[in-house]
Formats: sequence, structure tokens, C-alpha cells
Amino acid sequence: VQDIFAGPNDSSPKLLDYINDALYFTALDESNGRELWALSPLRIQTELSASSGVVCTTEDSITFTDSATNAGTKSTYQWYLNDQLVPDQSGSTYAAAGVANGEEVRVQVVASNDVWVLNDSVFSEILTIDFSALKPDITVTNNTLTASEGASYQWFLEGEPLPDATRTITAPKSGNYQVEITNASGCSARSEEVEVIICTSNVPSIQIEGTTLTASEASSYQWFRDGEALSDTTQSIEAVEAGNYEVEVTDASGCVSRSEAVKVEGTVTGLIDQRLAKELTMYPNPATTRLTIGSPLNEDLEVAIYSTTGQLKHQSTLSAHSSSYEIELDHLSPGLYLVRFTSNQGWHQRKLIKQ
Repeated sequence: VQDIFAGPNDSSPKLLDYINDALYFTALDESNGRELWALSPLRIQTELSASSGVVCTTEDSITFTDSATNAGTKSTYQWYLNDQLVPDQSGSTYAAAGVANGEEVRVQVVASNDVWVLNDSVFSEILTIDFSALKPDITVTNNTLTASEGASYQWFLEGEPLPDATRTITAPKSGNYQVEITNASGCSARSEEVEVIICTSNVPSIQIEGTTLTASEASSYQWFRDGEALSDTTQSIEAVEAGNYEVEVTDASGCVSRSEAVKVEGTVTGLIDQRLAKELTMYPNPATTRLTIGSPLNEDLEVAIYSTTGQLKHQSTLSAHSSSYEIELDHLSPGLYLVRFTSNQGWHQRKLIKQ
């Protein structure tokens, strides 16, 4: 401070006061009695920065560097991670490994004794760890695979690399697929496996027995009439209206296919014989060993028993000369069955429970 004042006659500088957070000094020029003022603007300043190296995972190291001014030649540093003092770190750099997203780093700079400053120590700003871990995933649509966004791609089938290097590929065959994505920073990661099943075109068929439509064997069923979905989801259905019927089936692998349309002529609803619904008797129900059919109609009746999957289990004729008829049920497994009666005027169907 002495060097600020001119001439050998100046008195020693004296601290005057703090004004606006700065140190002011005053001295008297003895040659003319004039008082001189001087300002000491020394204040520690610090700036914290992180290394620009690529940080891909929490195992990567990040180097933090503090640039301090006005702290003297022997300044010291105290580093903090999430407000906890980091031991054995007293230099201007701190190499941190294993830090996680959202963690906070800052440093306290302590001035050495060879400087005269307003603030003996100062804390830097807080730097928050901010990096996104690369987590690739795959979207599957039929046999088309699309990876999440990246800079480059490498596909694998059962762990073996494929020649495909595009974001979207068509699976050549069934199997477990993965993709390794590299982002613009050079970080790479591999996705979880996804199973892809290449479906073969096994077109289902429909068998027609009277008004019963039965689809070929599958895991699940969806029926359509004239292109409109029906509420029926069983293997066999009753065609209660005329139209073009189709069935869409799903097999055990999840593959979906639809049958060709079959045409049902006439209005099936009009073929129902209301006399059978009112006058026919069928007992006992549930039944165990035999079923008795009673009819007051003086005409032959065809009697057929079907499983719920459309398989014919029994077929016989109730003669017009018989008022009742017994059907042995020992060959039937316990479950639900459909009993259909057909007259010369139409048909009627009832449910039977075999115990």
C-alpha cells in the first residue's frame, strides 16, 4: 500500500474504514498537509469447472478444477460432495469416480498468509452431476424391430452380431434379439433381449354342420359376420343370421390369422321351430347316465349332441310313434354340451350338463 503514495514525506498508511465492502486507506502528505486515499480491492474469486471428457456410466471419473485469484501462493482447498467434506483432497483439482446423477460438488478456497484480502475464504458455486445413462430399448411391431434413438446401431440374434446397422430392421427369423446403441458422445450400451416369433400363414378353416360353424383348432377365436366383429369367442358358434362368416384365430405362439369367408344362406333365425322350444321336454338336467327326451309332436325328430368345440358326440332319431326316448350318456365326459333337435319345420337347441 505504501507504494501507492508519492514521496518520502508520506506518513505510514492507516486503515480508514470499510466502504462498500472494500478496504480504504488514508495517509498524510507532510509536505503540503494534504490527505491521500487509496483503495485495496483484493477479494478472492473462484471458478469451478468439470472435465469435458465423456461420462457414460457412474464408474467413469470426472475431474473438477477450481481457478482461484487473489488467494495467494499457498492457498488451500477443501472439497465437498453433497455437502460432505471429501478427505485427503486439498489441491485445486479433484478426480471423482462413482458419482451419480444429481450429486453436487463444490470447493472452499482458503487464502494463504501472503495476501491481504477482504474474504479469507470463499465457496465456489455448486456443480450438479448431470448425465443420462444410455438405456437402449427395442419396439417390436410384428417382425419389425425399432431401436431407441442413437448415433449408431449393432444388432444381435441369440448373442451373435447381425450385419444390420440401421435403427429399424426386419427380423429374418424367430429368436431373441438385442441392439447395441452408441450415442453422439461415444457411449455404448446393449438392450435387454426381446423375443420375436415369425408367424407362418396357416389359414384357419371353418366347418359347417347345419347352423353350427366350427373353426380349426387354435388358442383363441374371434368371429366376424360381413366384416363386423361378433361377441362370439368360442371355437363353435351358431349362425343366427345370414351372411359371410369369418374367424380370426391366435395360435400358441401368438400368431394371428383369419379364415376365408363362408356364406350362410337364408335367415337362420327364421328356421327355429318354436314348437320344439315350447313342447319338447328334456330331463334330467344336469344328467349322469342317461337323458330322456319327450315330444308330443307326431313327427320324426333328429337328435344330435355336440361338445362346445363343435364335435358331434351322439346322433339318433326320435320316431314319430314314440312319445319319449332315452339316450345313454356314459360315453360322455363331464361338462357342457349342446343338444340339437331338428324337425321338418326347423330346429331347436338346448344346453346339457353332464355330471
